[in-house]
Amino acid sequence: MNKKNIPLIIALCIPVLMILVLAAVIYLPGLGKKPAHNFIYMTGDNYYNYGQSKYLVSDGYIRENPSATITPALYYKPVASDSRLFLYNVTTNIATELNIQQASQYRLDPSQASADGYKVERGNSNGDFLFGSGGGDYNSWFIKGHNRSTKLNLKLNSTDYYNMQFLGWVE
Repeated sequence: MNKKNIPLIIALCIPVLMILVLAAVIYLPGLGKKPAHNFIYMTGDNYYNYGQSKYLVSDGYIRENPSATITPALYYKPVASDSRLFLYNVTTNIATELNIQQASQYRLDPSQASADGYKVERGNSNGDFLFGSGGGDYNSWFIKGHNRSTKLNLKLNSTDYYNMQFLGWVE
């Protein structure tokens, strides 16, 4: 090795080391962390007035919404609501359907973020800048937090992708 090449080698190594240190600072704190709180969500409710649904969270518990009204449509007759409630287990990645009596036994925190810092969010169409995929998946839902994102295995009908409603984190 020539002594003239040492400054060149150092100059090339510094940016690589900076990238490695930055990646470690960003990703290592979240390594091994997994969500700890299950959540309850609802699907359906296509025919209720805007801002209303068959179920709501009141004082930390799921209740039937007494003021929910179905909007009559001009060209079609509304059908009975097919609202369905599910408990999502974040450990097993499995959604279990609940009836209103079962769901009302759980105390919920309706906050957008869980106590351990995770959120349930819809996929988006942001493409990958470097590789230009430009793809996205609006029909998928993810649990995101601590620099990680995991696709959820939600039980949805083909028409329910846009009608999934997060109700709360199980306390």
